[in-house]
Amino acid sequence: MRCSISRRGVFAVLCVVAAAAAMPAAAQQVVGYGTMAPGTLANAMMSAIAKVASQKENVAGVVQTHAGPTQYLPLLDRGELDFANANALDAHLAKLGSESFSAPNPNIRMVTVIFPLRQAILVRKDSPIKSLADLKGKRLAGEYQGQRTLAILLDGVLATAGMTTKDVQIVPAPNVLRGLDELGRGAVDGALAALEMPKVKELQSQMSGGVRFIPLPETRQGLAAMQKIAPPTYISEVKPSAAQAGIDQPTGVQAYDYVLLTRANEPDEIVYKVVKAMYENKPDLEAVIPGFREFAPDKMAKKSAVEYHPGAIKFYTEKGVWPPKG
Repeated sequence: MRCSISRRGVFAVLCVVAAAAAMPAAAQQVVGYGTMAPGTLANAMMSAIAKVASQKENVAGVVQTHAGPTQYLPLLDRGELDFANANALDAHLAKLGSESFSAPNPNIRMVTVIFPLRQAILVRKDSPIKSLADLKGKRLAGEYQGQRTLAILLDGVLATAGMTTKDVQIVPAPNVLRGLDELGRGAVDGALAALEMPKVKELQSQMSGGVRFIPLPETRQGLAAMQKIAPPTYISEVKPSAAQAGIDQPTGVQAYDYVLLTRANEPDEIVYKVVKAMYENKPDLEAVIPGFREFAPDKMAKKSAVEYHPGAIKFYTEKGVWPPKG
């Protein structure tokens, strides 16, 4: 087993060890998956990947939780984790060692695009805030000391309406979950959240009247302003559905790809197996988290600022989707 074990990871390790006892020792490969805390979309998607890789390719996994990518991507770079997930912006910044990353992380490698992450600012459903402009002077969770890239993405959201954090009252929150906790207890008027995030569904059921996402202006000027701050982002319109808490009308939201990363010296065979498990088992991934309905096996390889791992390249080449076209 190549992953470091934190105190929070002990229960997960015991579960993996118990499961491993029922499998032949020769077939057992245990890897460490770095991600965010339970309740986040990142954690849910990583748990789905770990489950499918274990069940379909005998690559058992320990899901280890951390405050944010600025904490766990350097661990991946140092070889203390085998895999990690992050948004495309975090992956790019981690490689360069810019913004919230204090040093370059040259040993991270791209494995696959998972699916687009969509997010916007969440408010109480009965809130008088109907647009981003209505947030002026209101309390908004921000700073995100444990997820500094999230602060950049928030700047991008506000920029679509010609606003900055100076136009609102920022209430410091260490991460996205704390910001949503503050919304739940009424300490802020709005907080950034991902659409498929389990915490959003929790707030939908707990808060009187539920919650609602604020739409982004779908204009060329707004898009250009957002991409100037956060280049990998784009605006996506989401329609109401039973699976989308907080969406009661067609709503423009911020979108960007979530990706799976590994370390440069991860054995090719293991990376190949994880990619294969994902490629061949979309229904199983979707059964764990509905967000995987947007996972596209034929688009797992996309152009990236982060170099691809040879194990992933081998699989994509066999399937005829390498080199990536977009």
